[in-house]
Amino acid sequence: MRALLFTCLILFIIIPGSVYATDGPPDDPGPDPDLSDYGNSSSYSAETDFIDPSGNVTTWMGDPVSGATVSALQDGNTVAETLTDENGHYSLPLTPGLYTMLVTAPAYIPETAEVDIDEPVTMNFELRKKSSIYGEVTDRM
Repeated sequence: MRALLFTCLILFIIIPGSVYATDGPPDDPGPDPDLSDYGNSSSYSAETDFIDPSGNVTTWMGDPVSGATVSALQDGNTVAETLTDENGHYSLPLTPGLYTMLVTAPAYIPETAEVDIDEPVTMNFELRKKSSIYGEVTDRM
């Protein structure tokens, strides 16, 4: 049994290791030509810097909305999404471009805004309850 273990040790560990010791590791074949277009689309590039639009989501009374979903859409498709923290704050890394920002939360009316992301921007959203009436009450005489 020891002889078999010793033979396996020589065949699988010592001999292949000695090939690397004398010849070095195998050459890098270079980039895969099938992936040559990867990263060249307008929606993603490994060299593109991300910009972090951030802000707060609050009620119309100024209270933070925790757990609200903040989504960035392009051509109607969600490309990034995050949740607000317990203070209603969010930060959403995006590549430069035109986005529709959508903010949703249970029991609130969704809010949207169009934004061209080309530099850091603060975007605050104010949500209104679905079952509330908003406005000003006046007396008629």
